[in-house]
Amino acid sequence: MLDFQFNDEQRMVRDLAHQFAEKEIKPVAEHYDTSGEYPWPLIRQGLQLGLMNVNIPEQYGGPGLDVLG
Repeated sequence: MLDFQFNDEQRMVRDLAHQFAEKEIKPVAEHYDTSGEYPWPLIRQGLQLGLMNVNIPEQYGGPGLDVLG
């Protein structure tokens, strides 16, 4: 039987992503939507927090998480 529950690590990534979206993305989303500008500052912050490319293997410098985080 499949277990559809997140493990502790997945919950941690989910919570971090939610907090990032609420605090950093939500306040400026309308600006980026209307201006068409690419949100480089948000991308850099996401990278620093480890929210981007989570499934890159550790041997290549990534965190080596599965696709769910």
